[in-house]
Amino acid sequence: MRLGSRAGIVLSSWIVAAAALATAGLGLELNPHLEERPDLFWGFLGLVALAAAGASAFAARAAVRPLARAAEAVLATAVDEPGAQTLSLKRRASTADIAGILGSVQETVSRRVGSLRESLLERTATLSAATEELRLRDELRERESRMALRMQRRIVPRPDELPGREEIVFGASYEPCDNTGGDLYDAVRAGKNGYTFLAADVSGRGFTAALIAALVKSFFRSRAAWGVDPGEVLSVINRELVPVLGDTEHFVTAFYAALDLETGALSYASAGHPPALLLRRRLGRVAELAAQGPALGVIESPQFVKGETRLEEGDRLLLYTDGISEARNIRGEGFGRERLAAAFAKAASVPTTELPAVLLAELKEFRSGVPMSDDTVLFVSELRAFARPESRERPRAGEDHDWKLLARRGAALASSGKLEEAISVYERLLELEPEDSTALNNLGALLWRLGRREEAAARFLEAASIDPSDTRIRRNLEMAQTAPRARKV
Repeated sequence: MRLGSRAGIVLSSWIVAAAALATAGLGLELNPHLEERPDLFWGFLGLVALAAAGASAFAARAAVRPLARAAEAVLATAVDEPGAQTLSLKRRASTADIAGILGSVQETVSRRVGSLRESLLERTATLSAATEELRLRDELRERESRMALRMQRRIVPRPDELPGREEIVFGASYEPCDNTGGDLYDAVRAGKNGYTFLAADVSGRGFTAALIAALVKSFFRSRAAWGVDPGEVLSVINRELVPVLGDTEHFVTAFYAALDLETGALSYASAGHPPALLLRRRLGRVAELAAQGPALGVIESPQFVKGETRLEEGDRLLLYTDGISEARNIRGEGFGRERLAAAFAKAASVPTTELPAVLLAELKEFRSGVPMSDDTVLFVSELRAFARPESRERPRAGEDHDWKLLARRGAALASSGKLEEAISVYERLLELEPEDSTALNNLGALLWRLGRREEAAARFLEAASIDPSDTRIRRNLEMAQTAPRARKV
């Protein structure tokens, strides 16, 4: 029976009662004999009232029962725990029953809310601890990135730090993809009229890659000498890197070249690196300088094939890393060596110092907003004029009279820690080539390491007077002039 029907029963019962009372009053008026028997009248009236009350109570119970069942259903829903018990509805529910059920519901809900609150607090504490751990890790990673970036900036020379001179000019650019990477370039004076050029790429990023890059740069610089064979240099450096990188995921690619400013002779070798590009000014064409050889630090005894060519005045040499040639645009197309060579040729009239920026702008336009996925290095050298040959012929008979061999031997002894022997070799070299600023600078550095600072300062000063444009010599001289003098014992 619906609630509306039960309410109708209550209303009908009260209407019947009212009608009975009205009928009794009417009967009293119509039958004056009832006044003689008042007991009959009041008895009849009592029966009518009793009937109305009974009908009202029945209707009330009928109306309360659905409410009781609904309350019990609420309790059963709220208590969703193993072993929990629900209240059993009495056959004749009352308002007290409903109140009891609702009270149980309130108690159960309160208990459940308290349990949820404790669970929420526990999970919040766990989440806070995890968040703090992540923050500390990010902070540590950020500190390492900043440290690696500072190291990388010191490893890769700025363009104005490259040892240019009247006969040769440089342009360079290094752009890390993230904070740090392992790409680098370098140019080193090798004898009075020689240079070595390097472009290298250490696999991976971060502090480890920057540390390996510093090691690689040091290895190559220690072997920069007049007449050096780039293939032999790669073989020697590979032997030194294999024990360091052999059990890691890192390796190094490199393009290494040696230039004789007197003749324009250029020798080069590659260790798994993209080929250099040579722009012939007279012909207006770009040629690739490719050489075979595996990456450094992978296998113990690889073969590096040396290539040779000759530069003319106005020719340009471009070294780069694969972050340039492998850059992609929004369609997934690679920039490639062909596009790089075309851009290199098109920018023939651009000053060498500005050329890297022009090539990077060309690359940026090609990418069309696609971010870089790797570091980029661009290193350009232009031979403007041949250097004046030495005033006297260099001795060539025997190792003790060949200053090229002496330069290699001195560098090898210095790198192995045999400083006194290296000093003797450089002193003999300077007897043959007294104006070799590189040998003077190297000799000064060896003397400085042995604590013979006054002698070292004299060698640095002499080297600076011969070649004042060499940044390494200037730095060493400044160090010697500003450092406190060692007290004599």
